[in-house]
Amino acid sequence: YDPTEMTSVSHKIRRVGRFDWELARKAVEVNRPTRLAVNGIDYLDFADKGATNISSLSSGAQDFIALLEERFGQTVHFLGTGPSLREIIDCKAKQPNRALFSKVVTAR
Repeated sequence: YDPTEMTSVSHKIRRVGRFDWELARKAVEVNRPTRLAVNGIDYLDFADKGATNISSLSSGAQDFIALLEERFGQTVHFLGTGPSLREIIDCKAKQPNRALFSKVVTAR
């Protein structure tokens, strides 16, 4: 399996930048969120691609989530582990091993 991701228009290899802690701090300060949603957790470790359970994430991803919560004083509620709606973890669900969307609902 090739984890290379291509851009949708130019079909070039997608590049992922480093997480900008200062920019994130400013965004939290300005927007004052009550909870956090983090997308792209699978970019920290490809083994996290498609994960649907927070406990199955790599230790690096779990450490990153804990650091986000500590630095910003907000809990992470949702994690994106891939592009599909099935690849979103609802961290605060009563059944923590359940993905946020167990099935995709399509418009008629």
